[in-house]
Amino acid sequence: MDIYLMGYSIRIVKEDPDWDENRKKIFLINPDISIPKSVDDNVWAQYRSSLSVTALGEIPRSFWMDHSEMMKTTKYCMDDYGLVKLTAYLHILDNIPAEFLAMDYKPTNIDKNLYFLGYDIADEAPCSGLSNCAYKKDESNYCREKYLPYLNQNGLFEDFNIALDFKTYTENRVSGHCPFYIYSLYTDKLVI
Repeated sequence: MDIYLMGYSIRIVKEDPDWDENRKKIFLINPDISIPKSVDDNVWAQYRSSLSVTALGEIPRSFWMDHSEMMKTTKYCMDDYGLVKLTAYLHILDNIPAEFLAMDYKPTNIDKNLYFLGYDIADEAPCSGLSNCAYKKDESNYCREKYLPYLNQNGLFEDFNIALDFKTYTENRVSGHCPFYIYSLYTDKLVI
């Protein structure tokens, strides 16, 4: 299995008012998570200056491949209150998304100086199948019974094999988003 650096982004670690109790019950296996973490920036909000301004207006830069450019543009430093640098890796089990082939991404080693947040399951957009594909009541009940014990305080899996099992379940549950991938998420400082 190859691990590809997906890129970097700056995320907000303050509570997001968009995550009200109703949204949490519909989209999260564990609705008690205070700040859901995800590779999906619709789940875990980006810092505003992670946007590029073009003639069409502001366009989100989901991930930066150039670390120096991101740091310079966002003016991020480790002391920023309420912000954290997210580093995301994509775990390739069988096929590589077309956009990765087109951008000539290379397998990489994970930086040992980062803090592991957990594994997310998402498509190549990336839209999280873990926390951004609404659960019907029976799906929610099933997932809470089977997967809730394996989710950490970030709402992510810590065990790769459980994440792999959930990936298979998600591909059956929301097949319109297939294929799904396993992403591992890391930060430059400890966040809860």
